[in-house]
Amino acid sequence: MLGAFLCGGYIFQTIGLRYTTSARAGFITAMYVPLTPILAWLLFRAKTRRRIWLAAAIAFLGIVTMSLPETFVDGKPMLEQMVLNFGDQLILLCALCYGFHILYINRWSRAENELTLTWLQLTATGLIAAALLPFEKIHFALTSQVALALGFTAIFGSVIAIWAMMRFQPRVPVAGAAVVYSMEPVMAGLAAWLMQDQVPPPLTIFGAALIILAMLIAATIQEPEPARS
Repeated sequence: MLGAFLCGGYIFQTIGLRYTTSARAGFITAMYVPLTPILAWLLFRAKTRRRIWLAAAIAFLGIVTMSLPETFVDGKPMLEQMVLNFGDQLILLCALCYGFHILYINRWSRAENELTLTWLQLTATGLIAAALLPFEKIHFALTSQVALALGFTAIFGSVIAIWAMMRFQPRVPVAGAAVVYSMEPVMAGLAAWLMQDQVPPPLTIFGAALIILAMLIAATIQEPEPARS
């Protein structure tokens, strides 16, 4: 199941990036931080404080703000575009998958070897992705840049990252782990600016600030861990 959630996050994020910017995708993906304690309450009836619900509302407001258009037609704002685009919606599904992934890591990984869990998750991800290949048109040219990107993301973004999550996340509460993960949208926006020259407009910056505020409100509340069955 951990592998399915991980693969779902990868797939929705990869496809979603075709239709939205990497900066917006990074911030929206970070919705899994306030979503995680909410999922814990829905699935395991873990006590959820009012501030958690406040964080979810602020995060939703932040996403809506990021979606406000800054372009005008005939001098009038394009109000009909004040919705999440298709790519943003896929990224939200990615965030949901990651929320489930974080939640179940803390429930299952304490009793299992982290190397075994890492191998099983990456294997499951590879098998699911391979099964979906017939539904995708493959356009692949193995250049030196592509090989470098594949190697870097496979080693650092997958193997080492997943192993570190299996190894260290169970030692802290879900909310405590989310505090560390809340740096991801900041890094995504910074990388988009430095590497792709994607300068975010003021509304995107304001919406991102609201999402970060929501993440911090949710993540700094130390909720009791759900009982292990």
